Amino acid sequence: MLDEPLGWHVGPVTVRTQAALALVISGLLGCGQASEQAPSGPAAASEVSPAIDPAPLERAIAEPPEPVITRREPVVSAPIPGADEPGPVYFVINTKGVAKLDHSGVTLVLDKPERRLQDLLLGPDGGVYLLDAHSLRKLEGDRVSEVARFGLDEVAPVDSLAIAPDGTIWVTGSSGVGYWAGGEWRISSRRSLGLDFSAALAIAADGTVWVHDANQLLRRPLGSNAWIDAELDSLGSGRLLLNLRAAPGGSVVGTDGARLIRLGTPEHELIPLDAGERAAYTAELSIAADGTIALASRRCAVVRLAPDLAGEPWRFAASDYACVTLEAMAVDAQQRIWVASREGLSVIDRAGEVVEYPAGSLPALAGRVSRMLAVGRGPSLPAVAEPARAAITGRIVIEGEPLANAPIELCPTAELRGDGSPCAGAKLRMLGTTDAGGGFRFEAAPIGDYSFAVEVEGQWRWITPPSFAARLVAGEVFDMGSLPLARL
Repeated sequence: MLDEPLGWHVGPVTVRTQAALALVISGLLGCGQASEQAPSGPAAASEVSPAIDPAPLERAIAEPPEPVITRREPVVSAPIPGADEPGPVYFVINTKGVAKLDHSGVTLVLDKPERRLQDLLLGPDGGVYLLDAHSLRKLEGDRVSEVARFGLDEVAPVDSLAIAPDGTIWVTGSSGVGYWAGGEWRISSRRSLGLDFSAALAIAADGTVWVHDANQLLRRPLGSNAWIDAELDSLGSGRLLLNLRAAPGGSVVGTDGARLIRLGTPEHELIPLDAGERAAYTAELSIAADGTIALASRRCAVVRLAPDLAGEPWRFAASDYACVTLEAMAVDAQQRIWVASREGLSVIDRAGEVVEYPAGSLPALAGRVSRMLAVGRGPSLPAVAEPARAAITGRIVIEGEPLANAPIELCPTAELRGDGSPCAGAKLRMLGTTDAGGGFRFEAAPIGDYSFAVEVEGQWRWITPPSFAARLVAGEVFDMGSLPLARL
């Protein structure tokens, strides 16, 4: 998602995986809601529901669901043009636009787009495309040109889009599923196909169009007008399929969190992703221009598979680098995995060596990253600079009354940690005390987004405001205003 929720996040922040989205609501790219406030500490222990566990769905999905289908023949991958050449990494940043990172640093190539950007696409021509609900645009260098506009009387608002190998544009939108040909949209209605509004699509190299929602999976072979039920039953009792993507020159793949799912006929191939580690790779699935596949969990564990899907998946644990809660992920044709989080940007090479860009070291990336895309082999890495810093001030109030003389902490990601501070395990943690008016001030905080943990009558609580990093200016003071807590 590009936009942040409008309200404050207060209390323990539960993980919102795409699995939760698929299981709970019928809507694609929906925005999360503000968390309710809750105490921590001994007095609150009996009040904490098991649902507050930060990753219940991830653990449930990670349980081995069904026996694995024996692998079929290796994937034959035809790289996208430019796969062997250096290229930039693009970032969609909320409230800001689209940024490009190359060897020289970060530049803004699209400033404050008029509509929320839903996706970054790598087309079969090697081009980079931007999708919003009403248009498809193409990035050419630092220029943006419109490729298609979607009218309200046609298919807008568009939910998802794929470009076929022959350049045909397919969409799922308000009217249904269809493609542009002969100067008009040729649409199959949602009702006729039995699809809900969570439908997404991807197109294989052989031209087969795959469409799925929470209840079914359909395919349409090249040259056919018929939609065929591709059956989700072989995926197990959960019938979960997320993050549908087309591999260059190969098949369409997705995930149920525990397995990579390679769609096919007459059966789908299920490749286990995890060897004992309890992680569900539901947050992101990215495919490089050469066909390398990477997946990530919301808790920052990542896994990588070769373009031909041969050999065992390569895994990298969240504990081995700075990320705590993943925002976006991409993989390049050097098999480097790029991870954006509130802690900064991490680049993990094929051998597991990590280059960390802490929050503030790339100020142009400040803000919530909702989408990433690596072009070709990716760029040479820019030097890691000293973080840009700003002072952050504000005021803690409980139902309008100042919270005076209370311990307060600042950290990128606050987490429920038993009796201790929600910032206790953070790599970056700043400590302070509110004054008589409930005010606080943190000097020289690296430019980024933060949560604020406060101790109230022996119980720790925290507040996670909407993203504000894009408004911080190096060397200046940013006033958060009043941060509210409800009285317990």
